[in-house]
Amino acid sequence: MAGRIHVDPFLRFPYYANNFLLLYSALFIFKLSDYCQFLTWLCGLLTSRRVVEPFRRRCRRGREAATQQIRWRNQTIV
Repeated sequence: MAGRIHVDPFLRFPYYANNFLLLYSALFIFKLSDYCQFLTWLCGLLTSRRVVEPFRRRCRRGREAATQQIRWRNQTIV
């Protein structure tokens, strides 16, 4: 059943296709088989960037809040 769409009534979405096999077959159809490893690497890179991005935003907000507090403390009242 590999590479074909089949029905599994026990899954939430019963129509299932292994998407990586479909992507690999598309690369083979267009005679781009050298890029199969690149596809795996690219998916890993995009996934890791998506996982890390919320942490980067939170750290950036924390740094901005800290610099605003420092600016507020350094203001002189005339």
